[in-house]
Amino acid sequence: MNGNMSDSDFNMFYYKKRLLDKANKIGFNAYCFLLQEWDKEIINIFTKLQKFLKLTCCYSPERLEKACERAYFYNKDNKEIIKFILKYNFDSLPLNPDTDFSGQYKFKL
Repeated sequence: MNGNMSDSDFNMFYYKKRLLDKANKIGFNAYCFLLQEWDKEIINIFTKLQKFLKLTCCYSPERLEKACERAYFYNKDNKEIIKFILKYNFDSLPLNPDTDFSGQYKFKL
C-alpha cells in the first residue's frame, strides 16, 4: 500500500479495480459502462456529503460534531436523525444509556 494512501482509499481502489477487472473480462463496453456507473455514484455520494457538511451554515461545526456523537451513541447514525437532533437542541443533552437520543427515559421511573 502507498504510504500516502489511507486504508479506506486503498479499499476503494481495491474494490474498484476488482470490479473493473471483472467487467474487462466481459468486454470493453461492459468495462466502460461500469466505469461510467462508478463515476456517477461517486458524484452522487460527494453531493450528498457536501449537503450534510452544509449543515454548518445553520449550526456550528461543534454542534454538528456533538449531534453526530449523539447519533452514534444511540446507534441512530443517519442524516435525518442528526438534523432532528440539531433542530431540537438534543446535542446539548448529556449522553445517557438510560435515555433515547431525544433525552427521554426508556423506562418509567
